[in-house]
Amino acid sequence: MSQSLLYLSEKVYFTVNTCKNCHINSRAFGVLTLREMEQFEKGCTQVPFQKGDKVIKEGIPVTNVIYLKSGLVKVCLKGLSGKDIILKVESPGSFIGLHDVFAGRVRSCSAIALTPVIACFISHEVFSMLIRANGAFALEVLKYISREEVDYLYSFISMQERHVHGRVAGIMLYFADHIFYADRFTLDITQSELGTMIGASRESVSRVIKEFRKGGILKWQHQTIEILRKDLLKKISKAG
Repeated sequence: MSQSLLYLSEKVYFTVNTCKNCHINSRAFGVLTLREMEQFEKGCTQVPFQKGDKVIKEGIPVTNVIYLKSGLVKVCLKGLSGKDIILKVESPGSFIGLHDVFAGRVRSCSAIALTPVIACFISHEVFSMLIRANGAFALEVLKYISREEVDYLYSFISMQERHVHGRVAGIMLYFADHIFYADRFTLDITQSELGTMIGASRESVSRVIKEFRKGGILKWQHQTIEILRKDLLKKISKAG
């Protein structure tokens, strides 16, 4: 994506996108006409974030649709105890908090950068205008939201039916196959945070990870995870 810099504050540089040339492009954008894409670009601003920054803050008004161009974020919801519960990890090519754009006026979740991130902030007005004007675009957005809901329901049921060993195996395969597309990756989340993702205690997760390491199934050193026996991990995940 070609860029031009626009200085808006003393600390943060924002960029204006040429979206039609972006190599990280949603299928929804592919159905826009040239004129619609030009309108889209006028309402799209690219924003860089550092690791640990909040890309979205829970409870703030919804003014933009956010599209992740690069980096990883963890999507969190504050639980009854006041602690953040990680719902999922999002990778490039994902909309973040898209449901909030249509469901309410404030953000229901937070999104925190796990790595340096570049996010595209799309004007709510421009996005809504394109949905009204282009039925094919609206259909692609609806498909995206529907896939997200189906994936979440499947994940919820899957976690409910599995024991802790199956849950840990399943989340490791999810990271490898759907987030990093590699069997060796670096993930900046703690075992306690991993537990919140799969509905298990930190102690249970630590015990299972220790067993997997001892059994030669995976390595976990600092923030680097390497799957050594993917075939066995799949069997454990499937058996639950």
